[in-house]
Amino acid sequence: MGQAISKKKQKSKAEGLLTQQSNFVKDAVKDSPPTERQVRQSATQNKGSPPSPRPHGQIYSTLDNAVLTAQFLVFLHQLDKADLLDAEDCGRAGELEFVLAVQQLADVPEENKLNHIHSIGSKYFKQDGLDLDNKELWNRCSEVCKEPKVSESGLSCLQSAHDKCLDKLDSLHLVFLQKYRAQSCTSQIISCLL
Repeated sequence: MGQAISKKKQKSKAEGLLTQQSNFVKDAVKDSPPTERQVRQSATQNKGSPPSPRPHGQIYSTLDNAVLTAQFLVFLHQLDKADLLDAEDCGRAGELEFVLAVQQLADVPEENKLNHIHSIGSKYFKQDGLDLDNKELWNRCSEVCKEPKVSESGLSCLQSAHDKCLDKLDSLHLVFLQKYRAQSCTSQIISCLL
């Protein structure tokens, strides 16, 4: 007579907290206006060249902060010193200095851009200069830095070398951030105790 018929409840897919946060961040990034760096990069990047395989958001945020950039440079100098590199050799710190020099190209007035490119060439594209792991790109950049005028293809070459250096520095940057966080947390605790 009075049979109880139970209906199966449909289980709704519940998203985990990390998935929700990830989706929230993706939506926020998608809806946010482009930063000045993104606008500059899209303007200097060649339309035919593929973008870098990894986004460099964390390292860019460090490079946007002068204090963190200086500390990252000191960290890289310490690594180079530990590897017993000569002062003339272009080590990890030299790679970061190259990245910063290429980024400064966007802010250099047109009449001084050629001199800036020539100084990049004399410092980073010499015998014991920058190590790009790509001999062809190194040779093209070396030639670009000797050209009598600035070309879009030359700037694109330097941007590719810039991206290569960022790829190489990415893993070291993560180590630096871990060390920096530990140091800053310790100093905050000590200052609270005093």
